[in-house]
Amino acid sequence: MFTDLNNVLAAGSVMPQLIGIGEKFVDSSFLIHHFISFYLKHDMNVVLISFSQAFNHFNGVGTKIGSNLSKAKEVSTFCFIDGLRNLGQCLNAGPPAGESPWSKCVVNGVIDTTLLLNALITEIKDFTKAADTSKKTAVIIDNISSLIDTGIKPKDVIKLLHYMKVFIREDFNGSLVTGCISDETDEDHVIVSNFMQHTVDLFLLAKGLETGYCKDVHGQVGHFMYNVAYGHLFTRGFCRRRTFVC
Repeated sequence: MFTDLNNVLAAGSVMPQLIGIGEKFVDSSFLIHHFISFYLKHDMNVVLISFSQAFNHFNGVGTKIGSNLSKAKEVSTFCFIDGLRNLGQCLNAGPPAGESPWSKCVVNGVIDTTLLLNALITEIKDFTKAADTSKKTAVIIDNISSLIDTGIKPKDVIKLLHYMKVFIREDFNGSLVTGCISDETDEDHVIVSNFMQHTVDLFLLAKGLETGYCKDVHGQVGHFMYNVAYGHLFTRGFCRRRTFVC
């Protein structure tokens, strides 16, 4: 399946810059792990923003698939931003000690997405200053839908995503991969998922088999490749669909 996915990523003359990953009643984290490994092996700097897991989780999985994230951190090709811990500290026990861009993200017990965006951009810029500037940078957000579970409104999550995309494209000419929940029974998650589907170059949807349980096949990943030749962030254009089994 990953061979098929890599072929999709390399099918055009330009690698997709904006990639969305949706999960529908299954765990799509294996795709996040794949993209981390994929970009590192293609000699790119990688920034992972996690709102659902700690670094040790990603490092453990990475070791199994041939990516040493600890070593990559040491040589400044990989940066881990622990959004789960930083936001948790701000919400539950006050801001992190010392000067931190995260210390102002929570206002009156509520996460301000504009300030959160500023904190994320600050950390990304700090990392790229120490990294090899001749390399492109890929930013990966493991699960943006986790912000909805903290009480942030979908429109504010969308605003954060929009300006993060603009930042990545205009400042780095890099790539942005964002995971989300595509649960049709939750209106808030649907709003964010639909926005991503209509604004990315490539959208991957992981879901169970339509025929039900199968012993040897765990699920399927559908990909939706949009024609963005007109260069407009919101141009959907033509769509090619394909499904892989996994």
